[in-house]
Amino acid sequence: LPICFEASVFAAEPDVQNPIAMAWDGRGRLWIAENYTYAERQQRFQLDLRDRVVIFDGTGSKQQTKRTVFTDQLQMLTGIEIGLDGIWLMCPPQLLFIPDRNHDDVPDSDAEVVLDGFHVADQNYHNFANGLRFGPDGWLYGRCGGSCPGQIGFPGDPDNQRLALEGGIWRYHPRKQQFEVLTTGTTNPWGHD
Repeated sequence: LPICFEASVFAAEPDVQNPIAMAWDGRGRLWIAENYTYAERQQRFQLDLRDRVVIFDGTGSKQQTKRTVFTDQLQMLTGIEIGLDGIWLMCPPQLLFIPDRNHDDVPDSDAEVVLDGFHVADQNYHNFANGLRFGPDGWLYGRCGGSCPGQIGFPGDPDNQRLALEGGIWRYHPRKQQFEVLTTGTTNPWGHD
């Protein structure tokens, strides 16, 4: 490390396992999306298992001092973001929202399906929708690989009201309830700023 820098372990196994995504909340806590359901190619997903979200609180210290399991009832979890009194989760084929309006780290209700249609291909299934980040413009951004094209819309929308997503970046505005496809043509995006 450069002079005047230091590194310390904040969280490690067995406290965190199979991390696939993370987000920080306004209180400086780390939220980890743990994925247990992604399996070998022959099986694709092991749906007798569940994925979970774990909160690590180490506010003011160099290592976590409290570990809380927020939920362990998810499957195919690939993205997490915190905001608007809850957590946003990418669990293809769905974008989910779990409210926690009183911020007590206990879900107020079951997950709400916000969007659906994020297809998971039979072949090359590692390109499916992933990652969530709020932009400074209030939109929630995500991404999806080219081999898992989808027809994205609100639950119950007919095909003619859905937008094609063929590898690229998309966004959703939670307050306006609008969905847009921003880019197409990427192969396997697992990161964006």
